[in-house]
Amino acid sequence: MTATLQVPADTAFLAQLGEFTQRHCARSSQVVLIDLAVTELATNAIRHGRARTLRLAVDDRGDEYCLTFEDDGEPFDSVSAEAQPTGELREGGYGLPLVRRISKAMTYERRDGLNAVRLVFEAGGSV
Repeated sequence: MTATLQVPADTAFLAQLGEFTQRHCARSSQVVLIDLAVTELATNAIRHGRARTLRLAVDDRGDEYCLTFEDDGEPFDSVSAEAQPTGELREGGYGLPLVRRISKAMTYERRDGLNAVRLVFEAGGSV
């Protein structure tokens, strides 16, 4: 079963995205990490991609959740984005590597004028 939410690309709607994620990924012991990943993708689309609309789909596949996050901002492959060099401390640039690390799988494609990031998380089990 897939649930979908579309909101304006504005930080005022981050809480609504979080509530949606927590409601539809409630069985996962990783729900806090899932929420963190969605928040990171949304924040990047708003602040850097000049998106106007955000859309999140959560597909409950029983043993895992498949999330598809789409935005209509500038093209940006979040999967191939460079991580910060080791040992270099600066503000920013840590969110996407974190999302890659905490998700079971992460893919990107540009389709129909949208950035589409697909994330997979375990539905149960431990963090």
